[in-house]
Amino acid sequence: LYAALRKQPEAPRSPSGPSPAETFLGAPVNREALLARVEGDSQRLREMAEQNVSKAQFALGELLKVSGIRRAFAGPFFNEFTVILPQSAEQVNKRLLDDHIVGPLSLKPFYPRLQDHALVCVTETTSRADIEHLASSLRLALGSGPQHP
Repeated sequence: LYAALRKQPEAPRSPSGPSPAETFLGAPVNREALLARVEGDSQRLREMAEQNVSKAQFALGELLKVSGIRRAFAGPFFNEFTVILPQSAEQVNKRLLDDHIVGPLSLKPFYPRLQDHALVCVTETTSRADIEHLASSLRLALGSGPQHP
């Protein structure tokens, strides 16, 4: 969108009324203001993506510290990754619900051969404390040790 806006000359205003964009937005369109907004949105989107990657990497590291949890696939990932649990994901998630945690998505309904596999998703809104709480609750749910702060 940004590149397209940069290449397009500003459309002359029609004396007969507002442009289609102005009609859609309900306000006059300032091309330079719109370009500045797109540039700002692009930077915010980049920052959000970097947070997703960073937090997902941290989450994977924390979950791999839990006894019995293994990484399922070695390929690169953005903000979702798959782990193998030492018990069925459904059983683990039932225990996590006791701690008010919606656990990772069991892949068994989609891939029956992956009954102990679960998909973990981390976004920019997931805090470090949330990730640590998930890891701690997984330790308890799997019976692999006391809760660590």
